[in-house]
Amino acid sequence: MLSLNSANEQLVSHMAGHAVSVATLERQLAAARGAAAAAEGRAAAAEAHLADIKATLSEQNATLGAQYFQVGAVRVAWAAWL
Repeated sequence: MLSLNSANEQLVSHMAGHAVSVATLERQLAAARGAAAAAEGRAAAAEAHLADIKATLSEQNATLGAQYFQVGAVRVAWAAWL
């Protein structure tokens, strides 16, 4: 049978081990939260960039469409002139 003093020392030792584990887990959690926040920032930036690219492509598509019809009109006018 353990003496009261020995049991108390074991309890203190286990509690110290748990305190170290808790501190380690808190640091890991803080690091994970920081990484998650950074990833959210990168995702938001990527979404904004994608929206810009889509807008640019839409504008270019409209411009090319207008140019296509202008070329068609020039061809018709040129054919009529000939």
